[in-house]
Amino acid sequence: MSICLSVIRYICKFFGSDKNDGGQTPLYKNDQIKKVVVGNNFEYTLVQRPSMNLPIYKGTDYAGVLRRDLGTTYWEEYLRVKSTPDSAKNNPYNLWPEKDSLYLLLVDQNGAGRGEGTAKLLKIGENKRASLL
Repeated sequence: MSICLSVIRYICKFFGSDKNDGGQTPLYKNDQIKKVVVGNNFEYTLVQRPSMNLPIYKGTDYAGVLRRDLGTTYWEEYLRVKSTPDSAKNNPYNLWPEKDSLYLLLVDQNGAGRGEGTAKLLKIGENKRASLL
């Protein structure tokens, strides 16, 4: 199993809406937003996708971390979480900024068969390179 964190600069002008002004379905829905933290001059938020451990009624298959400058309105995609194989459904579960790094706890829906999942702790540095701790 591997985890891919894609660092993408994508402006999310229609944060959490069901449709944007072009009539397209957005990357994520309001129900997928789970936590907002402040650090390193940014606000960060988790976007979780539905899985066995995280039942979300209205959601898309998108999982990742968004961020925005303090005092601004628009969220920007900071990290996208992809799973290989996709059945693992890795999700960001917790995050916290510390100095110039961001720590991200990812949880899948696998584990010992009871759906408790397996956690992975990543440290994301200034250069946006992730290190598995």
